[in-house]
Amino acid sequence: MNEANSERMAAELESAGYAPVDDVQKAAVVVWNTSSIRDHAEQKVYSALGRHAARRTLVVAGCVAQQEGSKFLRRVPKFDLILGPQYANRLGELLEDVRTNGVQVVATEPVHVREDLTKPRRGSGTTAWVNVIYGCLERALSAQCIVQMVLLCQNVDAYGRNLLPRTNLTALFEAILDVPGILRYRFTISHPRYKTECLIRNVAALPTFANHFHLPFPAGDNTVLRRISHDYTFERYERIVRLIRQGMPDAFVTAVPIVAFPGGKEEQFEKTLALMQRLTLDTVHTAAYSARPNTPAGVWEDQLAEAVKEDRLTCINRQVTRDAPKASERRVGTISAVLVEGPNPLVQGEGCGRNAQNTMVYFEDDAAECAARIVSLHQSESPVLPPPPRGPSASQSSFE
Repeated sequence: MNEANSERMAAELESAGYAPVDDVQKAAVVVWNTSSIRDHAEQKVYSALGRHAARRTLVVAGCVAQQEGSKFLRRVPKFDLILGPQYANRLGELLEDVRTNGVQVVATEPVHVREDLTKPRRGSGTTAWVNVIYGCLERALSAQCIVQMVLLCQNVDAYGRNLLPRTNLTALFEAILDVPGILRYRFTISHPRYKTECLIRNVAALPTFANHFHLPFPAGDNTVLRRISHDYTFERYERIVRLIRQGMPDAFVTAVPIVAFPGGKEEQFEKTLALMQRLTLDTVHTAAYSARPNTPAGVWEDQLAEAVKEDRLTCINRQVTRDAPKASERRVGTISAVLVEGPNPLVQGEGCGRNAQNTMVYFEDDAAECAARIVSLHQSESPVLPPPPRGPSASQSSFE
């Protein structure tokens, strides 16, 4: 979702007459697009500020901007513009307000998001990132000269629950299948509460949908799940994963556990490890719990010590390392339908693309000829699994 908003803001900047530069020191405007999952992203913005403050307009966008609002200006008066994700398509006019009136602007109020999908400056020649829900607001879909559509939402399975007449994600899938030129659809992020057997069957029956489910689970213990206010059990999560693999044996399931949530006991953590061992998930992204503002758990008194967090993170990463080869080796010797993205930027004469399981595949061929097409490749080696994320992002864009 950060990438989708970055594309929208880049288009806004170009429409306002700015152009991207490789050297941030030459930029007139610097934009940090942030995620607020952990405190690390917020600190990255503050630490980077000193290098870029002189003689340029500084913008903080995204979830951290939405969360902190005017607190950013009180802490660092050098910021010029703070805007939440809902204002990504209005960056140009907000910058004009800053420039013309010489004021600092904080745009974090709730607004109805009006999105023009013809405007984003696409970072990919093959893929469009399409938000289907902003908070509780569902939006229509469109497509351009692209071949892959990724439907985005923090809880995409809940699509349509507050629309009148009420609808669901399956109906949305059926509505967009006729978009001309789209070769593959993906959707993320799923939620165990709304993932149904019917939805799994429908995805399995749609040949253009990727066999990839990003299905986070906070913990493998029901007491911890209740404390996090997740109204499902680890037994339900396990059942969903098994239903996916039963209906789509070649599907990949990826997950994100919360390591060292406040109050979590050692035996509860062991249950999380046991769940991972039973399921052998294909990719597990890990990060230690970080207290966030405006969340109940952030002020609980039973925060775990940093040493405990580090120990559990090391332990769970060890389990991930053991499971990863088993998952990737399942694809060796099979035929993969690879959506070619283009040349491998690191190896001349190689192409690269993603298979239906959303893992990167490299091959020897003229990628320019088959870019934006699906090719069948015999997989002789394990695919390159998506790397664990570095925590919340504070992606930076520079324009002159």
